[in-house]
Amino acid sequence: MFKSYFIKLQQASKKLNILFGTVAIMLLIAATALTFAQQELASRINEWQMKTMGQKQYFPALTICMLALPPLILLIPLKLFLIKMEQKKQ
Repeated sequence: MFKSYFIKLQQASKKLNILFGTVAIMLLIAATALTFAQQELASRINEWQMKTMGQKQYFPALTICMLALPPLILLIPLKLFLIKMEQKKQ
């Protein structure tokens, strides 16, 4: 059952994959820009990291992941919904 489901997902429109891949890369670029520009949200995450580790250092890669992951996770159900809608049309 799961094998056939994943095969159908792989056969989804290439345009949809290109779109979501581009959006994911744009989100990572935006998260990187926010991190290195020391925006308020990134600064709060950096302060949280320092408090949690008990040291006066933080890891920009962790900040980027924390900024980018929530929107990326929200894209997964949206992509699955669009794939199902596309399959219903066929």
